[in-house]
Amino acid sequence: PDLKGRNFEVKMQQQSVNIAKSQYFPQIDAIFDQRWGRPDPHLNTLDRWGREWVFRVQLNWDILDFGRKYGAVKQEKASLRQKEFLLKDIQESVSLEVQQSLFNLEDAREFVKSQKMDLKRAQKAFSLANIGYKEGVKSETDVSDAINAMTKSKSIYYKSIKQHNLAIID
Repeated sequence: PDLKGRNFEVKMQQQSVNIAKSQYFPQIDAIFDQRWGRPDPHLNTLDRWGREWVFRVQLNWDILDFGRKYGAVKQEKASLRQKEFLLKDIQESVSLEVQQSLFNLEDAREFVKSQKMDLKRAQKAFSLANIGYKEGVKSETDVSDAINAMTKSKSIYYKSIKQHNLAIID
């Protein structure tokens, strides 16, 4: 919405420049009027219906005020340059936000992969600790530590999935 708004402002300012430039040219006004009335519009003494057609053309051209016109055009062009600068600024901001979101998505994807591998290792360690406990090689503390590590790994893995989904939404 910000980008569309700035784009619209630039287009409006371009029209303002065109309006300011149009002051250099003469202004022509034309009026056409038709009257139908009784008594006759041409002769009030005749008691009959009559028609009157009027066509007027007026030309206005201020030839002595070019300094004001030139200043107005310059001012409108400066406003146009300013609005174009603001449009470029918002375009770069949007581009930066999109790039940042894509980088965040890629980081989240890589984090999910690494946590998935870590979870597999923790599950494998738990499995080995459990087998070692059954064989009498490992103690109950070792199994408990393996369960704790696997639970922690699962927690981090699910948090990484959440971050990945938020990055997709962004």
